[in-house]
Amino acid sequence: HLLGHAQLVGLGLLIFAKPEHAHHAKVDFASAGTGPLSLGNKGALVAHVEIYGCWLSLVCCHLAAGSKGPSRRNAEYWSVEERLNLTGVPGQLVVWCGDLNYRIALEADEVRRHAIAGEHGPLLEADELRLAQVTGAAFVGFHEGERTFAPTYKYDVGTSTFDSSEKARAPAWCDRVLWRSDASVEVRSLSYASHELKTSDHRPVSALLHVTLLSAKKAERPEQRRRGILSTLQSACCLGGFDAKGYHVLPDANLSKRAVADTAASSAPHEQPPEQTLLSPEGMDRMPLLTPREERARGKPRKKASGRHSQGEA
Repeated sequence: HLLGHAQLVGLGLLIFAKPEHAHHAKVDFASAGTGPLSLGNKGALVAHVEIYGCWLSLVCCHLAAGSKGPSRRNAEYWSVEERLNLTGVPGQLVVWCGDLNYRIALEADEVRRHAIAGEHGPLLEADELRLAQVTGAAFVGFHEGERTFAPTYKYDVGTSTFDSSEKARAPAWCDRVLWRSDASVEVRSLSYASHELKTSDHRPVSALLHVTLLSAKKAERPEQRRRGILSTLQSACCLGGFDAKGYHVLPDANLSKRAVADTAASSAPHEQPPEQTLLSPEGMDRMPLLTPREERARGKPRKKASGRHSQGEA
C-alpha cells in the first residue's frame, strides 16, 4: 500500500507499507533544495513516519557533484540536517540514502587501477565519506552495511566499463544507504548490494535492514491498559542510478508484522495476579511484566521511565 510520495526535481521518495500496517501509519513529507537559490536537482526529501508509536525518518538525498569537493558536501549535509529537522523530531531511526557524491581521496589513476583489479581495500580506506565520519565533519553516528560491491560510479552507459570519456572520471561509491538510531532501536543489515542495471552511469544500490523498535506509548482503556508494544519492522531502502533523467529505481519501505501484548490493568480481589509475558522477536529474551498489585506484593516499587519513554513502560 502506497502511504505517500514526494518529488524534488530528479529526486523521488515513495513510502509503502503492507496493508495490515497501513492504517497504523502516518507520513509527513518535507524537502530542502541545496542548489542555486535552493533549486536545481541537488537537495533532499524526507518522510517522517509514525507507526505504532514509533518514529522513523527516511531521507533521499543528492549532494554536490564531485568537482565541488568534500567540504561542500559536508556543508550540504549539515544544511539538510537542520532544514529537515532531523535532530529536532522525536526520531528513533533515520535512514539516509541517495547519490551522496563522495569520492575517493587518491589520484584518479590509482583509483582506476585498484577498481579494475577489484582491490577495494585501499579504496575503502580513502573513501571521503568514511573520512568525514572519522573527523566528525559529516554523518556522525551513522552506520553502513559492509560494502563488498564495486564502486557504483562512473560507468559508460549500457556497459560495465568505467568512464572511458575524455574526462575519465575516477570510480567512487557515490550511492549509499546509511542509518542512525537511538538506544531504543536495534538495526541489523541483512543485505547491501549494487545491481547490474546499465541504463545510467551509476549502479543502483539496495539495502535490506531488519529494524526492531520498542514503543513505550501508553494507551488507556476503560478496563485494561496496554503494557507495551514491541514492533518488528523490516525496511528495504533502495536508491537508483542518477542521471539527467533522475532515478531509475526509487526508494521503498516494507513493514513486517508486529507483536503486541495487551494485559489487564487490574485483577478481581479474589484472583491471583498472573505473571504477564511479552513475547519478543527472534533473538531476544522473554520479558516478564508484572501487574502493579504483584509489584507491591513483592515489595518492589515501580520504576518511572525517563527520556522519550517517560509516558509509559516498555
